[in-house]
Amino acid sequence: LLPRLEPPAHVMGWSLGGLFALHGAIHHPTVCRGLIMHNASPCFVQRPDWQQGMPAQVFRQFADDLQADYERTLHRFFMLEAQGSEQLRADLRLLQKTAFEFGRPDARVLTEGLHLLESTDMRAALPALRVPSLWLAGRRDRLVNPVAMQQASTLANGDYACDEHGGHAPFLTHPDNTLQALAAFTEAVAAAELAGVDLGGVDGKLCLSVGGRVARGDRALLVAQGGDQVLHRGEELLQDATRVLHLKLLERRQLLRG
Repeated sequence: LLPRLEPPAHVMGWSLGGLFALHGAIHHPTVCRGLIMHNASPCFVQRPDWQQGMPAQVFRQFADDLQADYERTLHRFFMLEAQGSEQLRADLRLLQKTAFEFGRPDARVLTEGLHLLESTDMRAALPALRVPSLWLAGRRDRLVNPVAMQQASTLANGDYACDEHGGHAPFLTHPDNTLQALAAFTEAVAAAELAGVDLGGVDGKLCLSVGGRVARGDRALLVAQGGDQVLHRGEELLQDATRVLHLKLLERRQLLRG
């Protein structure tokens, strides 16, 4: 993906994609302006010192079930993703359409992805993350424990925000809350850059709100040191892009549901 990025860029990874986004942000910090881990963990599976992960047997069972009954297993996975939606049936159909939009997912590739989730543990690398990060969770997520994401954000000295009504795919089920969190994060990063505030390393925390819930870090007010004018300029830099993204997500949602 590196050749396709126009650095520096905000990089977001969802679920398994979060492992790739995190790896890229750690090893290519000059390319990454900010990292958003969306319902993603540095370690998806339980370890002796990481009980908030999922039992390894769950991933192994999913892999076995894919071989035995592909359609039924995918449907069960979609049900877990849609958990927390106020429109469960509609969002379940949306997830199914999205998954098959580019053809039938290869069972072998899905199995390899499950093995990757089971074997990867990037917790030790989190203190090396030198870019601002947002760890965006869903309270009703049955695949990635919000507690795991909150603890990971602490290890990375990043920000944590949680959609109280979101499941594993809140960008589909609760797009407005997701956009609110993304806009707050990117605008705060832009404002801090204009103010000359270093958000990497130990001073990397911002102040974010999603769904009415505020997550604050010890250094949350650093971005305000440049004054209201700087914050306003930071918002102006991104408000047009945020508006376009919002419209595109809504259009895509309506198209797939139609």
